[in-house]
Parts: sequence; structure tokens; C-alpha cells
Amino acid sequence: MGARGPLKGSTYGRRPKTAELVPTDAALLLVAQPDPPPPPPTSLGELGRAAWLDVWEGLPVGVLDAKADYLTVARLCEAADDREAARAAVVELGPLLDEPIVTPKGDVVGTRKVANPAAEMVRKLDKVIDDASDRLGLSPAARARLGLTISRARLAQADAATLLAGVNRRGSR
Repeated sequence: MGARGPLKGSTYGRRPKTAELVPTDAALLLVAQPDPPPPPPTSLGELGRAAWLDVWEGLPVGVLDAKADYLTVARLCEAADDREAARAAVVELGPLLDEPIVTPKGDVVGTRKVANPAAEMVRKLDKVIDDASDRLGLSPAARARLGLTISRARLAQADAATLLAGVNRRGSR
């Protein structure tokens, strides 16, 4: 029988000392100057445009790529607009609708209550929004799963860089 445990000289199971940690490209991206968000699609409504800016400006610099993430952000914002319209229909008409009961001859003999299709649309759009939000890392759980955890110090550094970039842009006008 051989000796138990890791081979001599291996680092398996041990965390590196803090002196061994090297800054990554992701950490350097956090202090870079932010690019302005791409223009929103013209088809977006008021809520969709607000969501567009929230997504592009709400995440640290370098997390989203304008070319790679454009369609996902657009789908998220369009779904937000559509959800707002569907929710307004549910509020206006209620969750249940009266459906006429019609005989084969075309005579209306009564009504029955049916679920408002707009309520089902709201549920489906909620799923679309949640899926797109997860893909983009818009919740703490999604960011952790995607490896986008950010320390408070790095986040403060990114906020300072964003603030300075805004001051520099205003000063150069």
C-alpha cells in the first residue's frame, strides 16, 4: 500500500496565499472607462427604453458586450413592454372573462367564465424576462453562477471610475 494524501509538492486542496493571487483581466475591466450604451431598438416603448438603459448602465464595465448581448437585452426589453401591455389588459378586464355559449345554429344560450388569455401571457413573459435576466447576470445568483462575483472594493472602484468618466466627459464639453 502506498502513502495516503496528495503527492508531495502538489497544491491540491490548498488555497493559494493572498500574495500568490494575480489580478485578472476581469478585475482590470472593472476600472476601465465605460462605453456609452448602444442605441435602443426603435420598437421599444417607454418601459423598454428605461429597461434598456438600466441593463446597459447597471452592470459593471466589461460584463456586457454590445455585439454579443444586444439581441438578448433587446428581447428582455421587448418582453418588458409586452408584459406591461398584457398586465394592463388583465387589470382592465379582470382575470376571468365571460365567454358566450353558442348553439350550432349560432344562438347565444348563456355565458361561462374562462381565464383571461392575457394572464397566461403575463406568466409566459415573466419566464422570458427571468431567463434573459439569468443569461445576462442581472441577479446576484446569476452573477455568482456566471462567475461574476465582485468584491465591494472592486465595485467601489468601478463606481469611482464611472463617476470620473462622467465628470471628464462633462468637463471636455
